[in-house]
Amino acid sequence: MSAITEAYSVLSHEEKRASFDRKLAHSHMHTVEEENIDRCFQLATNCQRGGNVTGAIFWFRKCVNLSPEVAKYHVSLATNLATVNHFRRDAVEHFQRAIGLEQWDPLAYLQLGQLYEATQLPWRAEQLHSKVLEMDPGHSVARQRLAVIYGKANKKAGLAMGSLFSRKR
Repeated sequence: MSAITEAYSVLSHEEKRASFDRKLAHSHMHTVEEENIDRCFQLATNCQRGGNVTGAIFWFRKCVNLSPEVAKYHVSLATNLATVNHFRRDAVEHFQRAIGLEQWDPLAYLQLGQLYEATQLPWRAEQLHSKVLEMDPGHSVARQRLAVIYGKANKKAGLAMGSLFSRKR
């Protein structure tokens, strides 16, 4: 009975009714927006699984546009952008946004590091992989990537030293 009395009170008072209508519309919009983001994310994921990078980029961009404060959408978009050479700069920006939004998620650091390795910037990659190890000292992929970077650096140093000694002879 008290619920009916309260409902009548809201409906019979114009300002209360308008406020209730606004709240109802806002909650409905929020629910529809969440459903749209979930649908876009699912479509993007399906495209990604099917090897349709262009489709994945399109749908992940929609996710980022609908919810720019969610780091996982930026990481997902950046991961796909990184596979296309002329989108790599955009990928870096989205990885950096994800890191800014979620500073303790190693995935963005790790994948940005791998992108830097692919673009021949190992010193940048080294910093990111080291950051992953600060967050998770047992992270095997970060350890492996650093070993590769250090191995290549040592090999280059050895080659340089070898050519230096062969010139002196």
